[in-house]
Amino acid sequence: ASPRIRFNKEGMMLAVSTSDNGIKILANTDGLRLLHSLEAPRSASETVAKPSPISTMGASVNTGTSVGIADRGAPMTTIIGMNGDSRSLADVKPRIVDESMEKSKIWKLTEINELSQCRTLRLPDNLLPMRVSRLIYTNSGLAILALASNAMHKLWKWQRNERNPAGKASSVMPPQLWQPSSGILMTNEISETTPEDAVPCFALSKNDSYVMSASGGKISLFNMMTFKTMTTFMPPPPAATFLAFHPQDNNIIAIGMEDSSIQIYNVRVDE
Repeated sequence: ASPRIRFNKEGMMLAVSTSDNGIKILANTDGLRLLHSLEAPRSASETVAKPSPISTMGASVNTGTSVGIADRGAPMTTIIGMNGDSRSLADVKPRIVDESMEKSKIWKLTEINELSQCRTLRLPDNLLPMRVSRLIYTNSGLAILALASNAMHKLWKWQRNERNPAGKASSVMPPQLWQPSSGILMTNEISETTPEDAVPCFALSKNDSYVMSASGGKISLFNMMTFKTMTTFMPPPPAATFLAFHPQDNNIIAIGMEDSSIQIYNVRVDE
């Protein structure tokens, strides 16, 4: 199994999927403190979840085993501290300090009943047509980044003009396939053994300045403005299958590997 990983907004916790559809939460000291503060008081009638033994967390975390589902149907989440301390929580509900603040976060959904409310848009592409393996909006929402099956990246940007002064994503007008004046392309190294078995993955830094990407070979770090390759690292095996930037530090990344391990890598010091 290849774990999917995601940092929380502050970077204090890392959520990890497991092979049996469970979730593990890895947390540093601040993350554990936050989790403790969010626990709701239990009434005497509630069943207290018993701790589940988890091995000490080392340099990498294997996600081949995980906590499953409680007998009464409540989802179980394993919380692991950096010192190896672990416990299981069932039905943990955060305390709502400010109800008005909580209500303001509720999305306002628009009901779509007519075909006229929908639009389709085809992205222009004059490069070699290849199957799109991964596709995301940039964090700013002003562009779309794709990773093709041939390990090549494509970037579409909406242009600022009278009809779209902010350059925001819109279905009214198509974005333009963008390349730097140098004409270079962002292309990953591919697996030399079984490229057809590669699991493409990429992640954008919070400010959209860098993209970290892999297509079965080494992990590449590209500059999104110039398309230049900043560095490559961690050749397979095992190959990277999921990537995540730390939200507070673009130099720290979490990497899910095809052998179900997780590596935390610092680009600045190359370790």
